[in-house]
Amino acid sequence: AAIVSRREWGRNLPVRSIYGSRVTILGTGDIGRETAKRLRAFSPAALAGVNRGGKNPENLFTETVPVSALDSLLPRTDLLILALPATPETKGLLSARRLALLPEHAMLVNVGRGSAIDQSALVAMLQSGKISDGYQEEGSTLPENPGYCSDYFFELDKMTAEDLIRHCDFLQSNTNDPLERYVKGYVNYPKDYMNDLIGTKYLANGEFDKALPYLNKVPRAFLESQNISYYHSHRDYTKARWFVKQAESEKESYTDGPNLGPIPSNKKAAFCRDMIQLEERHTVANAQTRAEIAYDLAVRYYQASFLGECWWLTNYGNSVCEEAREDRPDFVKKAIECLNESATSNTNSLRLNSLYALAFIPYDPWCEVDYNWENNKYIYKPLRQSRQYKALYDLNQMVQKSSEPQPQFIQKCDVLKTFRTFI
Repeated sequence: AAIVSRREWGRNLPVRSIYGSRVTILGTGDIGRETAKRLRAFSPAALAGVNRGGKNPENLFTETVPVSALDSLLPRTDLLILALPATPETKGLLSARRLALLPEHAMLVNVGRGSAIDQSALVAMLQSGKISDGYQEEGSTLPENPGYCSDYFFELDKMTAEDLIRHCDFLQSNTNDPLERYVKGYVNYPKDYMNDLIGTKYLANGEFDKALPYLNKVPRAFLESQNISYYHSHRDYTKARWFVKQAESEKESYTDGPNLGPIPSNKKAAFCRDMIQLEERHTVANAQTRAEIAYDLAVRYYQASFLGECWWLTNYGNSVCEEAREDRPDFVKKAIECLNESATSNTNSLRLNSLYALAFIPYDPWCEVDYNWENNKYIYKPLRQSRQYKALYDLNQMVQKSSEPQPQFIQKCDVLKTFRTFI
């Protein structure tokens, strides 16, 4: 834990052979399943999966149990791997009591979010030697920004923007009741925190005009103090995610923590101003200009979604296990709507870019993928009625009919090459 907080990597960390070990993966989403696929090649004695329903995705595990049966699995686990998102349900799931159920020789690897583990209990067990070592993902032991990983924050996050405003009014109201004064003093966060929270909530709801008055009040110093400061400083929401992966240039960078880059201006506020202007222009423009503006809107909606690289515009944390939230508009679907409009453009380049983007977005995927362990090959089962399959088909049709040289992004598209084998 100490080397993570110092942002150092030790060179003499203990290792354990996976061969013959009993491995448990807590969380069988994308990360958990991909981890299981790779671990099978090392022949563990048992590979158990834990999820909500106890289902065995892709038959990857020798045993699967629901979370309610986790306690029975921990005492017979040599290597415990956590692959969980940060949600109220997963917070503190690996409690001090459950950590104590692990054998003394057990090792713990966390590739999910740190909030799933009781950090104090883990540190105490590491120091006492009851667990041989622990490896955790970025951000898991950072002491900064406790306001975004507490039970109080999770309750605030469930509120609407209007509820948050009423809550702030309540906290700032005068009272003679001693207990109420104590509670208000205990939970009352700074105005900058609340203004940012309310503005972000409005932004995530697509109410950009309502977000601006709150976001404009948030000073740069507060934004730079957040754990998402690196993303706010370095990520650009105007770059199309289907063409540019900004994270590629950040592999050697430490990206979680405060004061990891200058923030000259509030990009959340700038995003809202851009969206208001684009939507106003889109309303009054002619058909061709509307298509061009629709594409620009799609770029921004997708970047601000949970799949985009500018997720920090609408959230305070992100993992590959994230899903669209039911309590707010799905910005991925908004991006698809805009791209469907821009794909009708008479300009070939805009139409091609739009079709490529529609084929890139993984909603309603074009195939099911399985793995044949005997032949060591992936098996693709096309889903011809899916949205992505139709998008790939339209893209391929346009490319095949075009007499112009194919752009690099088409030539290098492995998904399109695979798709063509099923036409």
